[in-house]
Amino acid sequence: MRRTQGCAGFTRTDLLAIIAVLVLLLLPVFGQPKSRVPQVTCANNLRQVGQAIQMFADENADYLPPGPKANIGLLTGQTPGYTTTSKSSLSYYLATYLGSPAPSSTRTDVRALFCPAFERYNTAYLVTTISIRYSYALNDGMVPEDPYNLTFKPFGYPSPLEYPHTIADIQAQQPLSKVYSIMDADKLNYTNTLLSWRFDLPDQPVHGKTRNALYFDGHVAPRLVGKAGTR
Repeated sequence: MRRTQGCAGFTRTDLLAIIAVLVLLLLPVFGQPKSRVPQVTCANNLRQVGQAIQMFADENADYLPPGPKANIGLLTGQTPGYTTTSKSSLSYYLATYLGSPAPSSTRTDVRALFCPAFERYNTAYLVTTISIRYSYALNDGMVPEDPYNLTFKPFGYPSPLEYPHTIADIQAQQPLSKVYSIMDADKLNYTNTLLSWRFDLPDQPVHGKTRNALYFDGHVAPRLVGKAGTR
């Protein structure tokens, strides 16, 4: 085949080159074993959440959600559903940054705040019920075995009341690349049976030997599963 003058047609060589490039771009997704796809999707979701947290901080004097004028902090266990009354949920503050509607009286879900492997773990949890399901937990500053532990709850807490902190507060104690903000939650890393939201968690880590964690510098990395009660 020849290119005709003034025609933007492709030669056979051009088409083969384009196909080769597309294959290389799609390999990271389709080259994963099926069991790994949910973990990769989970990691991508958390990266989006990390970008949204940074955008929120940029617009709120460096404060994490709920922001500098908040009179409430966030709960540790997080669900993707939110309404106008969900002021202790991360989804309430990040919804518009992640392409979801502003909070209203109608419950809506921020899908990026729900681990896809959790749905596969228990098919009884239908898509229509993910609004109230817990699959992620925020850093609550109570990780004594972690060498990069904080002395405060980064996102604050509702009761006893602790106000949210700034990213600079975190950086003053530990490198942002070493402190996680959100992590996969299960009954193995949250062993306190008094936690009201623990009953809803998977019995074992949904990604096998690792858990996905989003760090305050925005990167996502797997953390090896340790003994019960450690994160």
